[in-house]
Amino acid sequence: MPDANDRLQETREVLAGFIDDFESLVIASVDEAGQPAASYAPFVRDDAGHFYIFVSLLAEHTRNLLGQPRASILFIEPEMQTRQIFARRRASFRCRVEPIARDSDEAEVPLARLRERFGEIMDLLGGLGDFRLLRLVPEEGRFVIGFGQAYRLTGPHLAELEPIGPREDGG
Repeated sequence: MPDANDRLQETREVLAGFIDDFESLVIASVDEAGQPAASYAPFVRDDAGHFYIFVSLLAEHTRNLLGQPRASILFIEPEMQTRQIFARRRASFRCRVEPIARDSDEAEVPLARLRERFGEIMDLLGGLGDFRLLRLVPEEGRFVIGFGQAYRLTGPHLAELEPIGPREDGG
């Protein structure tokens, strides 16, 4: 019978595979007046768990992310694949947003990964001056597998899983 450590390791692997199945992430941002906006962007991820997006200044979320460098991102199981709509598998992260100069050494690897993953469109977008490379650095996260299976992501690179139980106040 698997022990708690085995179950947590298995859950880590499920989380990694879950995120790997996505090509885009859902972004929640706010503008300088505190008005929320939801959007999405294609992404790549590095070995440290940072997400990179290449987005246009014409997009509301880009202006929000640059003006208020905080975001929440979400990966959620497609409705057509879920067995229970009230318990869709999902991972969410609160992130710090860091702009990266496109012509910097720091931008080379993420831009190359974006080109590798998304192909020719990156050559077109890279030629447009309004696109910005942003690194989303997760600072805390949650992974929900289903009813009664929720985890707080903690520690370096958010690699530690802490089961979330019911609150004592019933909430």
